[in-house]
Amino acid sequence: MPKLPAREMIGLQRHTVRVVEHNPGWAALADEACRQVRAAGGDSIADVQHVGSTAVLGLPAKPIIDLVVGLQTMRVLESVKGALLTLGYLYRGIGADSLSHLFVLESAPDFRTEHLHVIPLGGTQWDSYIVFRDRLRSDRYLVKEYGRLKQRLRVCYPNDRKRYTAGKAAFILSVIGAQQGAAAKRRPRHRR
Repeated sequence: MPKLPAREMIGLQRHTVRVVEHNPGWAALADEACRQVRAAGGDSIADVQHVGSTAVLGLPAKPIIDLVVGLQTMRVLESVKGALLTLGYLYRGIGADSLSHLFVLESAPDFRTEHLHVIPLGGTQWDSYIVFRDRLRSDRYLVKEYGRLKQRLRVCYPNDRKRYTAGKAAFILSVIGAQQGAAAKRRPRHRR
């Protein structure tokens, strides 16, 4: 695949749904975004991870880089928010269905190239992002199954990102639940 300029590799008009084949160049874009966010946030940021479909090799995805920023304490949110604003991120508030603080990066008005979620490190939401990404990275069958689901939903909801996202929820929760159940079975049991 020819190397595309970054502006042609990612980006999607707000509310629309477009799912494209995986582009290996997304990893380099995400790595650079993570590096910039870490540098800007300094010690206030405990971790930054590339999550979402663009983080999984071979998975069709909306061409938007998803990052999750983990904070040891949410008391540093305002300083992190200021650092992200200086990088050009726009603050969009608390997500409707989560505790994450959403930031977006746009290459033009309402043309989003990155979604960045700021959440507590190690909390349930953090674990869900990481568990889902890592489970997909380790199971090619799940990648194919999830890719087919995303393509079906794209056809059904080309201009309704909320319904597209809601349509993926049961699959995501089943993968996370199965992984967490397997992890619980592997934990040693303590006798009293």
